[in-house]
Amino acid sequence: MLMGINVTPIAALLYTPVLIRFFGTKWMLFLSSGIYALFVSTNYWERYYTLVPSATVIGVMIVPFWASIGNYITRMAQKYYEFVNYREEHVREQRRVPRGASHKYIIIFQSIFYSIFHLSFVLSQFPVYFFLNKFLYSCNHTLFNVHDCGASIQRGVLPKGFNVTVLHSLPPSISLIHVESVLMGAALLAMLLFLVLCGSAYRPTEEIDLRSIGWGNIFQLPFKHFRDYRLRCLAPYFLYSGFEVLFACTGFVLCYGVCSLGLEKLPYLITAYGLSASVFSTLAPCVSFGYHAKSPWLGVP
Repeated sequence: MLMGINVTPIAALLYTPVLIRFFGTKWMLFLSSGIYALFVSTNYWERYYTLVPSATVIGVMIVPFWASIGNYITRMAQKYYEFVNYREEHVREQRRVPRGASHKYIIIFQSIFYSIFHLSFVLSQFPVYFFLNKFLYSCNHTLFNVHDCGASIQRGVLPKGFNVTVLHSLPPSISLIHVESVLMGAALLAMLLFLVLCGSAYRPTEEIDLRSIGWGNIFQLPFKHFRDYRLRCLAPYFLYSGFEVLFACTGFVLCYGVCSLGLEKLPYLITAYGLSASVFSTLAPCVSFGYHAKSPWLGVP
């Protein structure tokens, strides 16, 4: 399942612009959230032939989904700049927005989005808080034979001697169905929010301009973006941010947190990570605007 999620995005650089061009930003968001709902629905019947195909499909759609989100937030920030600085003479003269003028709003919009997104780590632990915690063994059982933690672990992310029998009894099937139904309802609600609240990312004339690029050039778009030296400089950060979340939620939490506190404290560790990441995401505008006046890279609003 993890292979399907992690490996398939490698090829997504080629087909992501095609999907966004064909469906549009809004409908790509709607369809991708539907794939997430499909992935959640497979938990009703957890089998190899249901989990692996759904994980592969969600791996295929992850990159278009996040590309659409980034594009949509950027467009909304640009539209908000046009709304705040609207002048009737600009419309008559068809004057273009000055380069870099909307960067301030883009940073604010992206910061708000990621501060809300990181709260998903907190919400994801609600099933453990309210349902699964009462079925878990205490740390006296799971950590009875554990003697080394952290960097002393030679192999894997679980300490040697960790008792993998973590449930003292199986949850009732009807309770699992109730939990899955709540998750499925949240996924369907997300689809409805995209459909009802999100408008078109581009004006009709802008959509025509986008569709006139041509199918031959559309495949080259991801690579053409790397002509900008700023994106090339940001590429290591993108890789770091992905591995940072992976390490924080697996290696660090399991090798240090669970190893020393027990599995029953795992949701509290993930919650602390999500809250801290959300708070520090809101600090991005403060740091950026402090640098804004000194750097020509962001331009002058």
